[in-house]
Amino acid sequence: MTNPDLGIQINTVAKTALPLLDSENRYLVRYRVKTADGNATTSWSPVYRATKPSIETLFTVDGYEVTQKEIKSHGRSFDVSWKITPSVPEQIDGLPLDVYVKWDDEDNWNFVVTTTTNSFSIPIPDSYISTATDLHSADFMVHLATVSKDRLETDVETLVFYSQDHSTRAQYDAGSIV
Repeated sequence: MTNPDLGIQINTVAKTALPLLDSENRYLVRYRVKTADGNATTSWSPVYRATKPSIETLFTVDGYEVTQKEIKSHGRSFDVSWKITPSVPEQIDGLPLDVYVKWDDEDNWNFVVTTTTNSFSIPIPDSYISTATDLHSADFMVHLATVSKDRLETDVETLVFYSQDHSTRAQYDAGSIV
């Protein structure tokens, strides 16, 4: 049996340095090795497929939940925030999240932004601003970030939260302004 070379350096890739998920919800990674002095480099390794954290398992088996969802319309924009309890799971802490919106009864989800925080703001397009006689609404969906931003439906393996039927009419703590 051979003894391991104690001079070999082991490096760990941080979750935040991983690429976005592919269309099959996997990380595609490869590597190459450089000498300590930087004079020599190996060729790239084959592509390895790494599994992602399962959001569905975290929320249905491990007991995490999205709480304190706050979705407020200011008439011209929405502010959306949420909290994961008991605390943000280590498996997804710091990973980028994709935010989608669907206005009224649109068929397709519209990609808004990729964020690493638990909040975002989105302007309401002029055609969806509610008036006294013309009411509009929005649905929101937050997923682990993926390479493809075209989303036709939710994916329970990457879904952080989904919330629907939020009026675009301005709302304040004292009630609705008409």
